[in-house]
Amino acid sequence: MPAREHTSGDGAHISWSESPGDLWVDKTGRGLTSTGTWAALDVQTKGMAIAVRDMRTAADQRLGQGKLWFGTAQFDVGHLELQMPQPGQPNQPGPPGAPVTVAMDDLSFTGRTIERPGTIDIVHRMRFGSIKVADEQVSNLIMNYRLNQIDKKSAIDMTAREREIKTGGRQQEAADLLAVLRDLARASSKAGTALTIERISADYGGHTLTLQGRVALKGAKESDFDDMAQLFKHVDARFDIAVPVGLIRAGALSATRRQMAATGNAAQDPAPMAQTMTDAVIGKLLGEGFAKLDKGVLRATITVRAGKIRVNGKEVSLPTPPQLQAAPGAAPLPAMPARQISGSCTMPEFPADVIAKDAPLMLTLRVQVDETGTPGQIALAAPSAYPDYDRQVLAAQASCRFIPALQGDTPVAQGVTVRIARDPGTTRP
Repeated sequence: MPAREHTSGDGAHISWSESPGDLWVDKTGRGLTSTGTWAALDVQTKGMAIAVRDMRTAADQRLGQGKLWFGTAQFDVGHLELQMPQPGQPNQPGPPGAPVTVAMDDLSFTGRTIERPGTIDIVHRMRFGSIKVADEQVSNLIMNYRLNQIDKKSAIDMTAREREIKTGGRQQEAADLLAVLRDLARASSKAGTALTIERISADYGGHTLTLQGRVALKGAKESDFDDMAQLFKHVDARFDIAVPVGLIRAGALSATRRQMAATGNAAQDPAPMAQTMTDAVIGKLLGEGFAKLDKGVLRATITVRAGKIRVNGKEVSLPTPPQLQAAPGAAPLPAMPARQISGSCTMPEFPADVIAKDAPLMLTLRVQVDETGTPGQIALAAPSAYPDYDRQVLAAQASCRFIPALQGDTPVAQGVTVRIARDPGTTRP
C-alpha cells in the first residue's frame, strides 16, 4: 500500500507510510502465508491523536471445516502513543485539562488456532514491553492463556450466524450474542472446555505480580443455562496470586506523592504516610485471611467450587453491594475515600470500669474531612454508655489527620465514619 494522507470534512487528519507486504496462496486455495510491515500511521482528530510505529505482521494459516481459519498469526508494534484530553473537574466549567499521554512500547501478540477432530484449541501470547501513563510505568506485562476443547460444531455455527447477520445488513443485537454464547457454553460444558491462564504478570517498581489459574464448567444440565445462580454452582476454578510487599509499598509511595503534590505538600517526606498505607493494606489482608506472607510475598489461592468462593480455604460471602450514588444535583462521590492516618492522634484510655469488667465498648463518630485531610465538624453518631469518655474521644479526634478523599487527582472534602471499639482483653483503643 502506498504512502498517503487524508483530511476529512470534520477536520480529522490521517497519514500513513508505505506498507510493503507479501501474500502466498497454495495450489488448493486453502493455505495462506503472509508478511507485512508498516512503518508509521498517524491519526489526528479534535479529540485525540494516535501514533503507531514499526508494525509487523506474519501469518501461516489454512481454511478448515466450516470456513474457519486455523494456524498462527503474529502482530508486533514497536511503539504506540495515544494522546487524549484530560477531563475537566466534575461540575466545574472550563476546558479540559492538559492532554494525557499513554505510551506503549514493544507490543507483541501471537495467536494459534489448532483444529482437532471434534474440538478446537486457541492459544494466545501477549506482551507489552512497557505501558506508561504520565509518570507511572508498568513493564513486561504478559498475558498468556489458552482455551482447550472448544466444541467445533458450535464454533462453526456461531461463525455462520455472525456471517448471516452481517450479510443481512443488520447489526448484531445483544439477544443474538446471548443466544450464541449460551449455545457455545452448553456445548463447551459437554466437551470439557477449559480456560487456562498460564501466566498474567506485570512489573511495577522493580517487583513482579503474577497470576495463574484455570476455569471450567462441569456437570451443567440443560436447565442450568436458564438460571445464572444455578449455573454458577457448576463453575470450577482456581487462581494462584502472588504480590510482593515491595510492589504494594511502591504503589502507596506513588499515590502519596500525588496526593501531597495536589495538596501543596510536595516538599514533605512521603515515606511515613506511604508506610502507613502499606501497613494498613497488608494488615487487613493478613488479618482477614485473604493472604499469607511468604518471604516478602503475599500469596492467595482463590477457588470457586459448588457455588462457593474460598480464599486460602476460607469461605467468602459476597453480599450484594449497596448502590453508591450521589443525590440528584450533588457532586459525584469521591473515587478514593478519605482514610485516617494510623498513629496521627492518640485516643484516651478506656474507662477504668470497662477495663475492670473486661467489657466491650463501641462508639461511632461522623467526621467532616476537608481537602487537606484536616477534620472539621465532628459529631457523635452513636454514643457509648460512658458520656465522659465520649467527650474525651470527640476532643482527641480533632487532632487526627487523614489522607484526603480524591476525585480523580483532586483532593475533595468528604464526611467519614469513625468507629472506636473495645473487645474483651483489649487494654488500649
